[in-house]
Amino acid sequence: VSSQFISSLLIISPYAKKDVEIIVENEMVSKNYVDMTVDLMEKFGVDVKRDSYKKFGVKAGQKYSAKRYAIPADWSSANYFLAAAAIVPGKIKATGLDLSQKGEAEFTGILKKMGCRVNRNKNSIEVIGNKKLNAVEVDMSTMPDSVQTLAAVAAFAKGITRIKNISNLKYKESDRINDTAKELKKLGIKATAKDDELTIEGGNPSSAAIDPHNDHRMAMSFALIGLKTGIKIKNQECVAKSFPNFWEKLKEIGVEIKKP
Repeated sequence: VSSQFISSLLIISPYAKKDVEIIVENEMVSKNYVDMTVDLMEKFGVDVKRDSYKKFGVKAGQKYSAKRYAIPADWSSANYFLAAAAIVPGKIKATGLDLSQKGEAEFTGILKKMGCRVNRNKNSIEVIGNKKLNAVEVDMSTMPDSVQTLAAVAAFAKGITRIKNISNLKYKESDRINDTAKELKKLGIKATAKDDELTIEGGNPSSAAIDPHNDHRMAMSFALIGLKTGIKIKNQECVAKSFPNFWEKLKEIGVEIKKP
């Protein structure tokens, strides 16, 4: 239900007493995160043998070598601000990103399909919003951390947006399928939750008090809707899990935030 289990096992495997073989019996979720893990291990000197996403092998006795490594900016965090440009609409440029990455980095392609203009440079990306956003149908199995971000944009898009292959989101900090649909309905947006799908009919969200269910991504995503309608986010401190200065960053782009 999460690639994080595979990543953590892979990272510690070189220090096991014997060779480690990891067998994935079901379909791997969030595959790009495992790719990132293997790539990072190899950059630090550990060889990983693999059979696609079904089997991974790490020989015992290997050691990581110290080196200088520049950590690229986080795409799932950047996507909140790129989505903000789509919603307002406005213009946002995010820098320090690895544009060769897959997964969450492909979120801007969805914004482009929705009608935004996307400009890519060597290490930055710019999104220019559009007053008329189009609904999309998209498989988001490779970008799970941006599903709720898209849900916020979809609330303003004309038509029905269908987000597919996201069944593992039920087991995150909140049930990100059912809880997202529940909170969207508070804003007057029609949303339907299924086992592996979220359907959102865009419209004109109203202002409401949102319960993020102690989920950092829920709080940040619904804050984006507030850029246009005004919104109250309960338990706003939950963003600290992944983005402790999120509210300060929103202020930097001109957002007015009032603490209760």
